[in-house]
Order: sequence, then C-alpha cells, then structure tokens
Amino acid sequence: MLCSMRMGLQWKGTQHAIEGFAKSAAQNPRARLVLLSWGSDLATAREQLKIYEILDRTLFIPTVGKKRLISYLRACDVLIEQFVLGYYGGSALGGMACGMPVINQLEKLQYDALIDVGAPPTLDAASGDDVAAHQEALRADPDYATGLGRKTQKWILAVQTSRCWHLATRLLLAGAAIAIKLLCWGSRLNLPRSRKENRYNHFQLSTALISPNYSEL
Repeated sequence: MLCSMRMGLQWKGTQHAIEGFAKSAAQNPRARLVLLSWGSDLATAREQLKIYEILDRTLFIPTVGKKRLISYLRACDVLIEQFVLGYYGGSALGGMACGMPVINQLEKLQYDALIDVGAPPTLDAASGDDVAAHQEALRADPDYATGLGRKTQKWILAVQTSRCWHLATRLLLAGAAIAIKLLCWGSRLNLPRSRKENRYNHFQLSTALISPNYSEL
C-alpha cells in the first residue's frame, strides 16, 4: 500500500492512513506500507508507526519525481491519498491512470457537478476505520480490486486525456492567435446566485479550513 501524501496531520490526514493500515495489517501479515519521506510531520508519523508497532512493516522512500513515482504506483496494490481538503492530487491521477484502487476523501458533489461523467470512482474515507474497511474489502476480493482499478483507469481516459481537451484547446489557441474576444455572456456563472447557493457558500466558508501554508516545503 503506497501512501503518496506528504506527512502532514492537519492538512493531509496522515494519521488516518497510518491507523487504517495498522488495523488492516493486523489481519494481513504480508501487508506493507510505503511512505514518502517528506512533510513537517514526518517525525510524528514515525512515532505513530512505533505506537502501532508497524514500523518494521513500513518502508520510507525518498521524495521522487513523477517518472519514478509512476514505477512505485505500478509496484503497489493500493494508493492511499489525502483525507482533509476533499480534492485529489497529482499522485491520485497517476494511480488511477495506472489502474489502481485509490482511497481518499473527495467532495464528490462538486466533482459530480463539474465533470460530465461525474466524480472519479475512488473509495471515500474520512477516518482510520474507513481506510481499514476499504483495505480489507480490497484484500478479501481480488476481482473487486481489479475491477475498481479498471474503473478508475476508464475514468481517466474519459476525463483527463488529450482526446477530451484537444478540440477546445485548439479553438482557444486559434482564437487567441487572431485576437478574437471571448464572449462569456451566456455562461451560467454570470447568473445571480440563488438563496440556496448563498446559504451553501456561507456554510462552506464558515466551516472551511485556513489555507495551508506550504512555506515548509
């Protein structure tokens, strides 16, 4: 199981990945956890691994570029991604492209609204118990795990490939080259927000986390 997030408790939810692996690994002596050695809470993560007595079953690997990360993704069975902000990162896209099951937490309603084919078929998790349950389900049914990996790969092909974007990109570039002004008057974004949207925005802002500080990197 590869955990690709930087080690961060507040902004990434590393503790959920470690707790989930520990609970699942208790039933699976062959399970191993692979962590990238970066992030402000790296030392804390090591301490948690000691407390759960799984440090000897964890492999810390150095931070790597995208090409090497792809080889790691292909070598693992499950990708564990971030759990706090509600959005996937580049490594989740890489994992889905490699046909891997992905465990993370997503704002699925937003993805359903923004993407024609809906949110990616990742396994939603908000706690260590959720992570462990997904891991156990994947381990218990290899056909389910394989099928889920195929679904994530199919989603990538439907949403993220150049086949999906080349026409719009060509039109935009051609328009820019001949100085055509883009008209957005017909966009729904120009319509006044409804009371329901205002209530939703107010609630989301009132419960939102402070934007993370990446200066540590």
